[in-house]
Amino acid sequence: MWFMYRIARSTEFRGIAMASDGREAFYHGTDTDGRAIRRPMSPHLDIYRFRLSMALSIGNRMAGVASSLGAGLAVAWLAALAQGPRAFARAQRVATHPLGRLIFLGWGVATLYHFIASIRHLIWDSGAR
Repeated sequence: MWFMYRIARSTEFRGIAMASDGREAFYHGTDTDGRAIRRPMSPHLDIYRFRLSMALSIGNRMAGVASSLGAGLAVAWLAALAQGPRAFARAQRVATHPLGRLIFLGWGVATLYHFIASIRHLIWDSGAR
């Protein structure tokens, strides 16, 4: 790990100028017209504190994935309904099993959370905070 320390302490590394304390890190490059630019780099993730808004945002993304997967389960249930009474009875047995009920409950909670959190993001995007 000593090499990472030396890279971070260096004044120039692959076009990134870094101060020894990491406060001024700039990307040196060119824009689309070929003019030189000097843009600030994002700080390393170690300096960020985990905040509630970060957890809610991550939860919203995970709930969106869970909602999408749950929608696939709902489509499978509807496909079983279309295939006939035997397929539908099998799907109902799976859905009414305690594990199936837990999965559908989780899907419903994830969908509701994702819906509410998405409304909050829409309000934020409109400029209200």
